[in-house]
Amino acid sequence: MFVVYIDEEVLKGIYDHAVQYGEKEAIGKLIGKPYTYSRQGYRYVDIWGYVPVSSISTSVSVRYSPEAAEHLGEDLLVNYDEDMVVGWYHSHPHMGCFFSQRDIETQLTNYPEWYHCALVVDPYNKECALKFFQIEDQYLIEIGYYIYRRRGKT
Repeated sequence: MFVVYIDEEVLKGIYDHAVQYGEKEAIGKLIGKPYTYSRQGYRYVDIWGYVPVSSISTSVSVRYSPEAAEHLGEDLLVNYDEDMVVGWYHSHPHMGCFFSQRDIETQLTNYPEWYHCALVVDPYNKECALKFFQIEDQYLIEIGYYIYRRRGKT
């Protein structure tokens, strides 16, 4: 079993990023750490950070801008030097939360580890605002998630 835990503030930030791009897709990295409890066969990833990535996008596609890799590397070193990239996120404005063939290819090519997950958000769709996905044994699966609030936050 695999599940995602994501900090509420991270999710809000990802939504804000998606809204900034409006009708165009936004993209970024998910930061956190994977955990395994082998006795119970339980695996999970805790996402406590995100890095928006500068992109060239349309309403149906997104790719990193030419300068994105340099800025991404700097941001990861400065803000998350002890943490890991545990996946990626992108938006599907007004289209719902699904994984396209291109998304599957991106996941297979760039995120092959057992803990790598993908988040798709649609900030304009109240029925389907977010879904997490993973590819396991060549099958696309939707994975469960929990949203948490850090202690001390109101």
